[in-house]
Amino acid sequence: IGGRMPQLIGATLLVTLIITAVLAIPVTAGVVGGILVLGDLWGGGSASGAGALLILLAVAVGSVGACWIAVRTLFVPACVVLEGQTVIASVRRGWDLSKGRFWPILGIYLLAAIVVNVISGVVATPVMVVAFLAEGLGPLAVQVITVIASTLTLMVTLPFSAAVTALLYLDARIRSEGLDLALMRAAEE
Repeated sequence: IGGRMPQLIGATLLVTLIITAVLAIPVTAGVVGGILVLGDLWGGGSASGAGALLILLAVAVGSVGACWIAVRTLFVPACVVLEGQTVIASVRRGWDLSKGRFWPILGIYLLAAIVVNVISGVVATPVMVVAFLAEGLGPLAVQVITVIASTLTLMVTLPFSAAVTALLYLDARIRSEGLDLALMRAAEE
């Protein structure tokens, strides 16, 4: 990461702000739906069906919107660190790299998330069994064992997740820019 930490934090904040802005309308609609449902429960009105439908619609639209933005901005940190881009240029670059590749990126990332969850379970389960057995030692011992389980899980899964994102980034550059050909030419020279 080197000296790119301020830009990386800025890019992360900007992406978070974009996702929050995309979620603002569905969240507002969900709140209105909740108010309609609660108003009917307290006042005996008839708008609870519309309120529930509004909540479901808001959750669906918000989930799809946040997922879409998250996939389209997945490469922003890589653009900041690997390409030395500014925050705004990194968002544009990440957006361009993911253009037309939403479904493959989402599919691979979801598959990686499933693998991470399975690995987390495999690593954490034995440690949590020990924590359960150590319950007689007191709450501090259980907390220490839980922290150890969390740390072990992150030590195994975080590099895997980062590697998946890096490979997706390289794949996007190879497919959109012919990076593999440029690297082969550079290696020959």
